[in-house]
Formats: sequence, C-alpha cells, structure tokens
Amino acid sequence: MVKYQFFATDQYYDIVSILYRCSAALSVFGSAWIVAEIISNPKKKATTCYHRLLLGLSSFDLLCSICFFAGTWAQPSISVWTYGSTSRGNGNITTCNISGFFIFLGSLAIPWYNVSISIYYYLAVCHSWRELRMKKSFERYVHAVICSIAMLVAIIPFFMDLYNPYFFYCFVATLPDRGSIAAQFVFQGIYMTSVILCTGVIICMMFRIKCHVTSTTRQSESYEISSYLTKVKKGTTTSTKRQMQSRRSRRKRKQASEVTTMALLYSVPFIVTWFIPVMWFLCLQISWATSFKIISNREVLHVVSGIYL
Repeated sequence: MVKYQFFATDQYYDIVSILYRCSAALSVFGSAWIVAEIISNPKKKATTCYHRLLLGLSSFDLLCSICFFAGTWAQPSISVWTYGSTSRGNGNITTCNISGFFIFLGSLAIPWYNVSISIYYYLAVCHSWRELRMKKSFERYVHAVICSIAMLVAIIPFFMDLYNPYFFYCFVATLPDRGSIAAQFVFQGIYMTSVILCTGVIICMMFRIKCHVTSTTRQSESYEISSYLTKVKKGTTTSTKRQMQSRRSRRKRKQASEVTTMALLYSVPFIVTWFIPVMWFLCLQISWATSFKIISNREVLHVVSGIYL
C-alpha cells in the first residue's frame, strides 16, 4: 500500500498538531458560546431574524469544528496517511465517514450563512426592511435552501466512499482502494467554487452598505448646510441651532465610520479564514508537492472561523 508521509520527525508533527487542535478548540468555544447565548435567552434573541441566522451558522460551525478537533483520532488506525514514523489514526471507516460528513457539510453551509447575514445587513440598512418582512420574504427561504442543499451535497459522498483520511482530518478524498479521483475533484471543486462565490457576494454587500451610508450622510449634511444658509439670510438662525446641527453632523459621520468598521470587521475575517485557505487548497490541487507548512497554516486559519462572530 502506498503511504503519504508529510513529516520528517514526530516532534514536528506534535508541534503542528498542538497548534491545529488549539485553533479548533477556540473555534468550538466561540461557536458554543454563541449557541448558548441565543438558546439561553429565546424570548429576546431567538425572536430576531439576525440571531436565528447566527444560530444556524454557529450550529454548523460547532459541529464542523468538533470534527476538526477530533482530527486524526477519527481516521482509521491503518491509514495511508502517516505523520513522522507512524500512522496517527485511532478510529475506523465509520468514524472517518461521520467526521468527513460534518466537516464537508460545515464547509458548504457556513459560507452561505455568512452570505445570508451580509444580505440581512444590506436589506436592513439600504432598503429599511423590518423584522416581519425580513422573516417572511428572506429568512424562511435561507434556512430551507442552505440546509437542504448542503445536506444533499454532503450525503452523496457517503455512497461513493469519498470520506477518507486527508492530512489532519477526514474529508472528500480518495484512497488506493476507496473513492474516485474524478468525484473527489468534483466535490472539492464545489467547495472551492462555493467559498469564492460567497467571498464575492459578501464583499459586494459590504461595499454597497458603505456606499449607501456615505451617500446618505453627504445628502444629510448638504441639506443641513443649505437649510442653515437660508436661515442666515433670513436672520432666524441662533447659536443653539448651529450647535444642534453640528452635533447631528458629527453623529452621522460617526455612524458612517461605524458602518465602515463593521464592513471591514465582517469581510476581512471571512477572507482570512475561508478565501485564503481555499486559495491554498487550490494551490495544493495544482501542485501536490506544495510544502506542508502551507497546508498546516491553512487548517489553523480555517478552523478559527467561529471566533470572529
């Protein structure tokens, strides 16, 4: 049987493994905290569209991160993937199937839930959608479409023996006696295309929100200046009115700045934890000889996606 070895020494494996599982543990903690916060206060938080979307996202992220944390423990004990001098698997085919299923399911669902939240921001800020309209015309379709499609796509590899050991975890991959390379490329291509599309949509939504808020702020300031000049000509303005207008202008500029910060804080972490790892993942497919240092960095970045929420 052909074996793939990625570490010259067991010591190097142990160092990377600790970093990998620490990042996975942080992601588990972050996602579990969000889920617990929403569930523990259902009358306040679970009644809003935003928190229900966040609950769906965090639930998938929690399952995915737990399986990332399990890592090689879920891999079959006799595996073609060796680290250092020995195989590190402690599981079997069944545990690898379960772990691979939830990791692949999360990899499909989580990015699209991030997209749904960005669209929620866009509809609320740019089109002034209220909670009731958001629930009837947007949220009800989000959960149905994302969950059903992600589940369907993630179940298919079960019947094609595609959930196999893949570096530190189980994922859509092939072994000499399991799976098809063509099917592996198809499903990994679905994953990579999905993340790239989600990245584009999120950046677009955040950019539209920023432009809308900036335009609204400028129009408001222009109206206030015009109104002030009219009152000056008529001699009806007072220092108190000038101070109130100045405070309103500062408040609107502050709101515009906060929206910009929100857009950056939402877009940049998603790019770091999803888009960049996918680009490394793509480089791996193009060149199998890619340094494992890059692969290990990809996994550390990928599993912290629950932290920035």
